[in-house]
Amino acid sequence: MLDATNPTAISYLWQDSSTTPIFNVTQSGTYFVTVQDSCNIISDTINVIITDDVPTLDLGQNIEICIGETTSIDVTTIDANTYVWNNGSTNPMLTINMEGQYSVIATNDCGSSQDSILVNFIDCNCYVIVPNTFSPDDNQNSTFYPMTEGICNFTNYKLMIFNRWGNKVFETNDILMQWDGIYDNEIQPQDTYTWIIDYGLDSGFKDILKGSVLLIR
Repeated sequence: MLDATNPTAISYLWQDSSTTPIFNVTQSGTYFVTVQDSCNIISDTINVIITDDVPTLDLGQNIEICIGETTSIDVTTIDANTYVWNNGSTNPMLTINMEGQYSVIATNDCGSSQDSILVNFIDCNCYVIVPNTFSPDDNQNSTFYPMTEGICNFTNYKLMIFNRWGNKVFETNDILMQWDGIYDNEIQPQDTYTWIIDYGLDSGFKDILKGSVLLIR
């Protein structure tokens, strides 16, 4: 409904030649009216779009973020008037700092739509786990190498192993390279060996780990 009512108006003339101050709109289009009073003639035009569509809502795929971080979901859409999240928020953008399932209802004059998304927090830390024994004569545990858990994107890595006299018997910059207990083509004896791991991650984190491993024959 378009209302051009003016208390001083003498006449109204719409684009379809109707002469009432109120015009009922039933379809999309361009509408204009000319209003005349004792002193002036004033015209105005308006474009009207009529839709029977409920809001378009898509929260996308489930999200995984690192523990301690936050993320935001923005469901702003031109065809919604109001938003209600399951936590009571009525803003189109929601900041999330706890894991769980989040849902939102978007509403306009034609109805409403709803969508939900699951947010999981994951441990993004890198853990370097180093065994304390290995046995080259054992098919199950025949090499020495550090294992990793979590998200370990190395930017640099160095493993060095020394015997009891301080001689370096193994060195590598490859996280996948394993020591088989051989140095300079000679089988090394059963003993305790010292290792040093110097590494850095793409997050900027750096560390130097030290320890010992028992080679068993």
